[in-house]
Amino acid sequence: MTGPGGDDDAAPAGGALRLALDPRRVLLWLPALVLLISVTSLLSRLLVITPELDSSVLRGLSWLVQVDAEETIPTWLQAVWLAACAAALWTVADAVRARRERWSRHWRLLAAVFAFLSVDEVVGLHERLTAPVRDALGLGGALYYAWVVVAVPLVVVLLLVLLPFLLALPRRTLATFVAAGAVFVLGAVGLEMSGAALSQAEGVAGVGYAVLVTVEEFLEMLGVVLFLAAVADHGQRQLGLVPGPAARRAEEGAGLAGLSRRSAG
Repeated sequence: MTGPGGDDDAAPAGGALRLALDPRRVLLWLPALVLLISVTSLLSRLLVITPELDSSVLRGLSWLVQVDAEETIPTWLQAVWLAACAAALWTVADAVRARRERWSRHWRLLAAVFAFLSVDEVVGLHERLTAPVRDALGLGGALYYAWVVVAVPLVVVLLLVLLPFLLALPRRTLATFVAAGAVFVLGAVGLEMSGAALSQAEGVAGVGYAVLVTVEEFLEMLGVVLFLAAVADHGQRQLGLVPGPAARRAEEGAGLAGLSRRSAG
C-alpha cells in the first residue's frame, strides 16, 4: 500500500471486499447524467409555465422529470446515489476494521448519515418539518423553508464529531470530500434559502424561480456523485477495494492463464 498521496495500486484489504465502482467512470458518466436531468427538468418546467403550451398532459409528463418534486425520476435517482454512498462507506468501514485501523466507527457513522439522506429523499422528512417549525418560530423570507433552522445546527454538530476523523484522512481524500460537501451544501442550504426568498417575493411560477431551483438541485445531485467518486477513489488508492489498472490487468491475465491451462488439460 502506498502512502496517503500515493498513486500506485494499493494492496487488497479485507479479503474479497470490493467496491463495484470505478471512480473514473463515476466522474465520467454521472455528472453528465446530472446535467442532462437538470436541463430536461428546466426545459419541461419552462414549457409548462408558457401559457400557449400548457396542457394537463404536458404538466403530467413534466412532473416526472422535475428535480424539485417528490416521486419523480430525479428524486429516485438521487435516492439511489445516496444509498450507493452509504453502501460504499460501509464497505470502506469493513475494510478499515479488517485491517485493525482506526476510524471504522466514523466511516459507519457517515454511512448511516447517507442512508438517512437516501430515505429522506424518498419520503421528504425534512420537508415535513418545514410547516411546524415555520409556524412555531414565525419564520419567513429566506427561512421560509424552515427545515434549515433544524438542519444547520445538526450539520455543525456532525462536523465537530467527525473533525478528528476528517483531519486524519489523506489530503487527497479530505480535499475531495470537502469539495463535494461544499457543492452539496451550496445547493441544499445556500440556494434553498435564496429560492425561499424568491418564492415569497415573486411566487414559484416564474422563470427566475425555475432557473434557481434547477441550479439548486443540480448542485445537490452533483455533490452526491462527486462524493461517491471520492469514496471510491479512497477505496482504490488507500485500501485496494477498487482494483486499479495494474491490478485489473493482472487479474485479467491470471484469468486468461487459468482458462488456457484448463483448455490444455
